[in-house]
Amino acid sequence: MSMLVLVADLSFVGYTAGNRWLYDYLFEDTLHQFYMHDTLTQVVSWDGSGSRCSFSSPVDRAVHILNDYPAFSFAETTYAHYDGTYLVDFVGSTVFYPFSGAGIRTLKFPLTVGEEWQAIDTCIYALGEKVPHPKGSIDADTITDTLWYDTSYASLTRYVGDTLVVSLSPIRFNTKVTDLLYLDDTTYICCRTYYYAHFGRVEYIANFGMSLLRIDSTVVDISYGLINTNTWDTTFIPRSYFETLNSSIVIRYVGTSIAEKPSEGQVRTFTLRGRTLVAEESMTIYGTDGRLVSRLGERQRIRLKPGIYFVRTAGGTARVVIR
Repeated sequence: MSMLVLVADLSFVGYTAGNRWLYDYLFEDTLHQFYMHDTLTQVVSWDGSGSRCSFSSPVDRAVHILNDYPAFSFAETTYAHYDGTYLVDFVGSTVFYPFSGAGIRTLKFPLTVGEEWQAIDTCIYALGEKVPHPKGSIDADTITDTLWYDTSYASLTRYVGDTLVVSLSPIRFNTKVTDLLYLDDTTYICCRTYYYAHFGRVEYIANFGMSLLRIDSTVVDISYGLINTNTWDTTFIPRSYFETLNSSIVIRYVGTSIAEKPSEGQVRTFTLRGRTLVAEESMTIYGTDGRLVSRLGERQRIRLKPGIYFVRTAGGTARVVIR
């Protein structure tokens, strides 16, 4: 274990008002999906107001505005702060997958290679606190679903030159959905709870900012109820392994000049009628968090909620903005 004693503030990771970064948002490391423009608008003094925290001495808080680029069709305000021990990043963000609004303690000072810490910052939500999902209804109905966070871990695995690599191993959060899935004529599944463990890393360049956020794999457990529609008896199925998702989600700094290159694989094989998407061939639809939204065959359709989606066909991937 090596140790570097360092007194830091937000400028250590380039979080100074006016700084900007352009990121490439990719899924499975293969197809360009969209660019994300990050502007740090201001650094303010913050005493924890509006959160579960209260700082006796106000801390520096950075305010970021995230947009898709170059369309600027959505905007999201996120925050970061340095509390004297941790750099807390991604607060309030639903674009930076998989954090869904929680702040992540991405660096711990003094910087100690090999040290591990609890990664969820509890200024926003207490661990285990069940809250309305920031994306509302994430299943097939219109009922707001539930989200809560479990103990998660981060560690500084490498600090060479000006590059810091932090392992996320894992980031844990859970969701409970309310839609019903019929298994047969007499049985359906209800009240599914998914338990996610995300493994990846985040990289910073000192005095510059974040250069990479990568989620390599996600292990998912599930619990649910089985309801017999003849007797209305419910059998609870306890938590068990469900699946492992190995597709990579990568947010990578690319610099402004790279935005001039053409997008790859942008093939439009669908028709939009308001918020209804009509497939012209077989396709899969994903949200910005990599979650599968729907699979459609030729001439099938789906009504989408406002947001950004990725439509994948045999010919490539296209981005869809629903307003």
